[in-house]
Amino acid sequence: MSSVERPCIPNHCLSAVMQELGVSNKGLAHRMRVVSERDGGRVLRPSHSNIKNYRVGKHQPTARSLEVLLMALSEKAGRPVTAEEIGYRPVTPTVKFNPWERFAQQYAAKQYADVLAACGLGTAQMVVAR
Repeated sequence: MSSVERPCIPNHCLSAVMQELGVSNKGLAHRMRVVSERDGGRVLRPSHSNIKNYRVGKHQPTARSLEVLLMALSEKAGRPVTAEEIGYRPVTPTVKFNPWERFAQQYAAKQYADVLAACGLGTAQMVVAR
């Protein structure tokens, strides 16, 4: 049984955006690693070869990889870069939470406790809203 290989269709849109932004395969792979470590989702470790394979059409990025790819390109561009702009269908976000939300809640609770202490009230009187 022989397998039929799908023809590689180069992604000229991704290549054009990368060229416009002056980012190399290695540079984009690095940016993707940094973004994936920071955003609270699964950490990715793409290599320059992964980026090359996306550009030549040998492989398609997973939903998570595409999401991180778009975030990395958007940061570099200083504007939102869409999936359609780089030759892909729109992506549904894989990160379901805001990584800063917990920090903001903890910070607000500490400030509230400090205000209560300044007013002479203890934390026993603190009411936490959910």
